[in-house]
Amino acid sequence: MGIIYLLVTFFLFALISVCIKILLKDNSIDIYTLAFFRFSIAALVLLAVQYFRTKKLKVSFRSKWTLLGGLGLGLDFLFFNLGLKYTTATAASLLANATHMIAMGVFGWIWLKENAGIYRVIGFAATLAGMVFVCLGGQDAQSAGSLFSSQYFLGNIIIILGGFTWTLYGVAQKMTCNDGAT
Repeated sequence: MGIIYLLVTFFLFALISVCIKILLKDNSIDIYTLAFFRFSIAALVLLAVQYFRTKKLKVSFRSKWTLLGGLGLGLDFLFFNLGLKYTTATAASLLANATHMIAMGVFGWIWLKENAGIYRVIGFAATLAGMVFVCLGGQDAQSAGSLFSSQYFLGNIIIILGGFTWTLYGVAQKMTCNDGAT
């Protein structure tokens, strides 16, 4: 059953960039409202899951990491939505995921003192290369380069900033697990 949940999660996560781009296309919703609803709906869904699994609701901010993680995730939503207004969904997906991977790898190695052995470095490089291959969808180098042309520069920079704020969320998750706080 876990594999099915994982596949559904992958599918839904892959739709985020496209759905946000569609919403922003005709200015039917502004980025701040979209970020608010995206964060709020996620919080409500997770509270519902917690209730159905444990038959109780518990929201705790005992750890500074919980607050920092929420701040990082909220800023990521905001930057991602804003960046999508100025770049392509493909470039946004590629840049966000690459930023997440690189920043978490560096922070994990330096700040969290995680092991960075040769197999992990090779795995990291292979994963990054695979992600680039999948995100570019078989485009040739010239058309792939157009995804990062100057007309999309502002959006790409905003997406990268969002990737770094998401890293705060990722580090906070790890630190919360290490601290045993919930």
